[in-house]
Amino acid sequence: MPITSTNSFSLSTIQQLFIDCSAVHRDARVERELSELISWVQTVRMRSNIHVTLRFATGNVTGRKIRTRFQALGCRVSMQTDFSGI
Repeated sequence: MPITSTNSFSLSTIQQLFIDCSAVHRDARVERELSELISWVQTVRMRSNIHVTLRFATGNVTGRKIRTRFQALGCRVSMQTDFSGI
């Protein structure tokens, strides 16, 4: 499902929301979509109930900025290490 896909549901009935972005490869389009996702997360009242998984990239400044933005909103963030190249 693309990051920009939308579903209608009541967030007040959800105890935890998991957003897995670990399979997404970074490029300009994806960074813009992640910014839109962050904007949406800002509208959620219980942001501490949101857990975001991002791809871990050593030295990736953009990835660290995105992680920091989610954490600043109060979201729980984990980084998925990519072992596919091993």
